[in-house]
Amino acid sequence: MRIRVAVPWLFSALDATVTAQGAEAPVRGLAGTPDVIDIGLHQSCDGLANFTGGAEKLKVKSLPWKSVGSDDSPLFVYANSFSDWLNGTSYQWTVAAAALLVGLCLTWDGPRMWKLLFTGAVSALAAGAACYEANVQEIGFTSILMAQAAGTLGLATLWGFEGSQVLLGACSGFAAAFGMGAWTKPLDAQLPGLSICWYIVGAVFGVLVFTTWRRPMLACLAPMLGGLLTASGVGVLVCEAGLRTPFLPRGHESWSTAAAALLGLSGTSSLALYGASVFVAAAVNEFDDSRRPMAVALLAAPIVLTALAHLACKSSSDSSSCPEWAVPGEGWKWPAAGCLVWAAVTAFTAWVQLDMLEQESEEEDVCSPLAACTKDCAAADVASSA
Repeated sequence: MRIRVAVPWLFSALDATVTAQGAEAPVRGLAGTPDVIDIGLHQSCDGLANFTGGAEKLKVKSLPWKSVGSDDSPLFVYANSFSDWLNGTSYQWTVAAAALLVGLCLTWDGPRMWKLLFTGAVSALAAGAACYEANVQEIGFTSILMAQAAGTLGLATLWGFEGSQVLLGACSGFAAAFGMGAWTKPLDAQLPGLSICWYIVGAVFGVLVFTTWRRPMLACLAPMLGGLLTASGVGVLVCEAGLRTPFLPRGHESWSTAAAALLGLSGTSSLALYGASVFVAAAVNEFDDSRRPMAVALLAAPIVLTALAHLACKSSSDSSSCPEWAVPGEGWKWPAAGCLVWAAVTAFTAWVQLDMLEQESEEEDVCSPLAACTKDCAAADVASSA
C-alpha cells in the first residue's frame, strides 16, 4: 500500500518538475546542479522505504503487536519502517551516540529536559515521515521538505506544549490499553462494550500521567529510560570503537538489538513490567517522601531480576524452565552485565531526581499564596499579643 499525503503548496511546482524528469533523473539543487545533501538524503530515504517493500503492499512483521493491529495502518507502516531502519542502518555508532545523549539528558534532570526532548522527538519524526514520503512520491528537494516538516511540527509542539501532552497521553494510554487488551476480546460477547471501555480508561489514565502527574512520573520514568539508553549506547559505542569482550554486545550488533537484550521481555510484556514499576514507585514516593528508598528499590527491582534470570539460567542444568529470552546462549553475558549497569544508573539518578522533586515541592509550598497568608496571619497574631 502506498500512503498518499498532501504535499505543501510551496513545493507543488517542484513536484511537477521532478516527476516530468522521470524517476531516473538526478536530484538537483536550486541552481540546477546535483545537490549532494539531497542525493544523500534520497539514498537514506530510499533505504527507509525499501524496508517496507517500496510500492508493494507493506507488511508489518517485526512489531510485537502485529497480531492486534492492521497491516494497512499508516502508523504501523511508519513504525515498522523505522524499526527496520534502526536494525539495518550502517551508522550504528550515530544511533548509539544519539541514544547516549538522550539518556544523559534524562538521567541529569528528566522533568526539566522533557519539553526539549519531546519537541526534538516530534521534529525528528516529522522529518522522517517527510523523508519517507519524498522518496515514495519521487519529490525533489528532500532536505527543504524535511526542514519544513520538522520546523512546523516543532514550533506547533513548542507553542502548544500542554495541549500536545494531552494528545500524547491519550494516544499513549490508548495504545498501551490496546496492546494489553487481548483479555477483553473473549469477554465482549458477555459484556458488550468492555473492550472500548478498557481503551477509554487507558486513554484517560494516559492523559493524567502526562498532565497532572507528569512531574512525579517523569522523576521515576526518566532515570529508568535514561539508564537503558545510557547503558546500551555506551555498550554499542565501545564495540564500534573496536573493543571486544563477552560482557559487551557482539561485534556489529545493532543498537536496537543490544537494547532489546537488556529489556528481556518483549512487546507489551516489557511495557507492562517496567511501566507498572514506574507507576508504583511514583505513587509510593508521592504518598510519603520518606519512602524514597522504597521507590528507588521498586524501580531497580525488575532490572536486577532480569540480570539474575540470565545468571540463574546460565548456571542451571535444565533450561526448559527458563523463559525464552533468558535461555543460555552465546550472548548471555551482555544482558547480565548491561542490566547491572542499567540498574546502578537508574538507582543513583532516581535518588537524585526524587530528592530534587522533593526540594521543588517544598519551595512551591513556601511560595504559595496560602503559605504566605498563613505567615502574615501568624505575624499579625504575634504583633497583637505583644
